[in-house]
Amino acid sequence: MIRNCITYRFEKGTARSSDLAPKLRAISLSGLLPSASAPERRRLEDFATYSRKERITPRTGTRGFSLFEFACEARVRRLTASGEVEMPFVPARFQVWLGKKIPWVVVFDAGRKLSAVANAMLGAAAADDTTSIKPVKLPKQVFEGLKDWTQSASSGQPGSISRVTLENVSSGKANFQQVVLRAAGLETSPIFRDFFGAALNVSNMTFVTPKLRAASRSINCKISYWGGITLYTADVLDAEIEELLGALDEQFAEL
Repeated sequence: MIRNCITYRFEKGTARSSDLAPKLRAISLSGLLPSASAPERRRLEDFATYSRKERITPRTGTRGFSLFEFACEARVRRLTASGEVEMPFVPARFQVWLGKKIPWVVVFDAGRKLSAVANAMLGAAAADDTTSIKPVKLPKQVFEGLKDWTQSASSGQPGSISRVTLENVSSGKANFQQVVLRAAGLETSPIFRDFFGAALNVSNMTFVTPKLRAASRSINCKISYWGGITLYTADVLDAEIEELLGALDEQFAEL
């Protein structure tokens, strides 16, 4: 089964679930409103239009991440642009990871709107700041580092790149707004190397990792500049995801 997640950066560093459990039990969106700034209060009030009865519960974590389950009732998205019918609320739940050693938050299988609700509550518990968990924007340098990482021979089995979307590519007298390259073993192509080097930005890259230590295998995934990760390999282990996030953090830390 394909899994999707969105990565965020925790500005205050790291935290452990055992330290947050008492605060999480007491936190609610309505309780955050009195101390919020005017712009933040409007954001929190907007959350209430599509989310209610929120709660975050600590779960058993991994070696490097604290795990939480976020549950709420989420309003069903309107299927048509017209109509006065009020859409119902339905139960929703998903996982949120918070780094113990690296400042990353990962929300699994949820859209950005519900992710924002979970991040506001988790940020309030971890740092007394509903805005402390921020969206990321991965620059080209991160993708350059990941490209090199896929070819790392330290594991004995390097990975490969199968697809990349490049933005603002200058080649000769032409300036391409977007170039999409797709092929098996794309990293070996001179065209890929030339266009990648000439691009100002990378929108996304689909690749097979080097063999990961967690399960002695590679996984197939896509990373997008806005922090989205799609995991195509079936039954990916938490430890494999953690190793992938560690590689991403290494590239981010070098900026």
